Amino acid sequence: MPIFESIRTAEENAERMRAKAHEDAKAVLDRARADADAEAARLRAETDARIEAIEAESARKAEAEAKRIVADGKTADAETEKRAAKRTGRALAAIMKKVTGA
Repeated sequence: MPIFESIRTAEENAERMRAKAHEDAKAVLDRARADADAEAARLRAETDARIEAIEAESARKAEAEAKRIVADGKTADAETEKRAAKRTGRALAAIMKKVTGA
């Protein structure tokens, strides 16, 4: 019977080793999963920060461009108004000539 006892002991030892290996593998997997989750969270936070910075820069550029467009429009309006003021006298004279026939 000592051989059967040795076999049974070896099988029990093998089962304990399998269980320990399984626990170790599960621990490694859990640690890897936790590390991957932490890295994913870090990357998401970094990406969110970059997106916010890009959106802020885009808003700043859009506001600057809008101000430039408004300023250009005001300049163009002022130039048009000056030209119109210069021509008002001639336009009135032409209209009066047509109306009065003179």
